[in-house]
Amino acid sequence: MNVLDRTQLDTIVKNANNQWELFYNCNIQIFEKNNLNHNDRLKSLNLIRKLQTDNNCNLSIAHNLSLTCKVKQELNLIKDAIKDSLKSHQLFKKEHNNHPLAVNGSIFAYSNLANIYSNLGLNNIALDYLYKGQKLIHESEQPYIPTVRINMTLANVYSKLNKLEKSIHLLNEIYISALEKELHSIVIPALINLSSTYRKKKEYKKAMQLNSEALVISKKIQESHFHATILTFQAQCFEDIKEFDKALDLYKKGLKENLLIQSADKINSNYYSLGCLLIRMNKKKHALNYFEKIIDSKSNGESLQYKMNAHKKIAELLEKADLKKSNQHYKQYINYFEKDYEIKQQVFTTENKNTIESLEVYIDNIQKEKENEKLKDQLSSQKRELITKKVKTLSENNFLKDIIIELKKNIAEDDGKIRKKINITIELLKHRIDESSDWKQFLTIFNELNPTFIPTLENQSSELSDLELRVCAMIKFGLHTREIANILSITIRGVEQHRYRIKKKLNIDENITTYLRSK
Repeated sequence: MNVLDRTQLDTIVKNANNQWELFYNCNIQIFEKNNLNHNDRLKSLNLIRKLQTDNNCNLSIAHNLSLTCKVKQELNLIKDAIKDSLKSHQLFKKEHNNHPLAVNGSIFAYSNLANIYSNLGLNNIALDYLYKGQKLIHESEQPYIPTVRINMTLANVYSKLNKLEKSIHLLNEIYISALEKELHSIVIPALINLSSTYRKKKEYKKAMQLNSEALVISKKIQESHFHATILTFQAQCFEDIKEFDKALDLYKKGLKENLLIQSADKINSNYYSLGCLLIRMNKKKHALNYFEKIIDSKSNGESLQYKMNAHKKIAELLEKADLKKSNQHYKQYINYFEKDYEIKQQVFTTENKNTIESLEVYIDNIQKEKENEKLKDQLSSQKRELITKKVKTLSENNFLKDIIIELKKNIAEDDGKIRKKINITIELLKHRIDESSDWKQFLTIFNELNPTFIPTLENQSSELSDLELRVCAMIKFGLHTREIANILSITIRGVEQHRYRIKKKLNIDENITTYLRSK
């Protein structure tokens, strides 16, 4: 298995600035190598992932798994593909703070999952994953490609749900932005998908216009991968509006492109389309020629259905001219029909199994997420309990001992001195909150639970005092006015005055408690 030759390896090593780039380039080279079949591609990616694991390169492993998922989809290993995508996302998530492209990787994983579930007909689950991907886009430093990936997948899902206007809206946005950036690798598929959607709406003129534009761009950049698809789509539109000569010419051009790249199933698709069109044009002899080409082809897979239908078409064409030969083709048609039925039953059974297994994986993942959320809630609850204990005690025992000691000392003094000492004690009372280590612990834990709360209030009003910010924190935490009064050793009216001043400084009309707890 010649995966990468020495020259390619030397180039990869030479161009890599670090371990991540080295493994990234290896992943891409294997994934995009044209002369590898999918089984060899999968083996090679697995081998590279083993090296990445040995070198503890989590980001590269995540990237590898996202590509492995695509290959496994082609091999119909659906359950494994889903597991790889979920694992890929988890690894990317761990790297969000360490590497700017990790967020893009998570979005790629969600897009993969959406594609899988959409292909299984589970479009609600597909939309759920696309929504999760959309929520991550604002965290990406390079959001354009992830946005395109999510929206292109979303447009395809909408098309399957027959929500054609939504599909068109998304594809138009992708097309316009890609055109401005001159990203032709995005422009062309966007145009092709738009054309297909408009044809589904029976807006043939618009569909043909978009196809023509895609073909012009494709020729301009000397890109031939999409030529046959564009030509065939255009031919279908002309056939739909009964301009048969133009359709015939375009089908033949599409066939020529497919013959050049030796795409067997697409060649048979072209043959069949040409045969059916020629029947409509009353050129039955020429039609027979194309149907016979299908029967003589050695291709398998999807071409089985083309062969089956070709036998049926020939049987129908020969029914009056040669009944015996017509019956022979009908028999072949029945044989192929039985084979096709068996294959479809196998596919149906496999898809049912894949659908059930996919749902199991999806449900298992939801359960894990719920368990994690439950654990977070438990930890949060424990922290809140700790805060409550801290904020309500505020070192009262030690503080009262100090007050008692001071008062005992004051007993022996005359009245004037006692008043002076009491005044000092009152000042000590006023500063007790600032001197409390428990307050510091309270603020530390509170800020951990609500990291943006205090900064948001400070930005909203620079006039709030430290004491007022603490009152805000206690209101946010859920303490009542009486509890705050007890903690601050002030009257309920004193707390209400604080609340009034805070409300005025924040310039809000609504209830202060409702406002702060919503932050």
